[in-house]
Amino acid sequence: MGKTYRMLVVDDSNIESDLIPDLKSSGYAVFEAFDEGMAIEMIGDGLNNYDMIFLKVNSSSSPLFAVQDYIRSKRTEGYIPVVVIAYDDFENVIDKSIECGVSDCFFMPVHHKIFLYVVSRIIYGRERFDNNYSDAIHALSSI
Repeated sequence: MGKTYRMLVVDDSNIESDLIPDLKSSGYAVFEAFDEGMAIEMIGDGLNNYDMIFLKVNSSSSPLFAVQDYIRSKRTEGYIPVVVIAYDDFENVIDKSIECGVSDCFFMPVHHKIFLYVVSRIIYGRERFDNNYSDAIHALSSI
């Protein structure tokens, strides 16, 4: 991995997991927020400050879904993947995740190799999107 990817993990659940150590040991720079207000403040207007955002939720009524709503309201260009990690209330979390437009969902427990593989595939997809987006803007500006 040439670039150090920046991951924001938003977790108000206080549920211990190996996901953050797994991300760190795989070379990702991990930043943590402990509620939706802190996450929104950390994101600010700089959606490009992070390469991926994880929302660790306990239910479909989690206030952390407000973070995805905020990102969606600020997104004017580019793409930032938001991944929900659910610990309970799976069926309703799926419905809420689809409604909010998140990139992917994990349900705990998840095997760390599967988790890291999917994260790497999402990052790869984002890079391809960003490169294609930049190429298109460059091509249009030269007309």
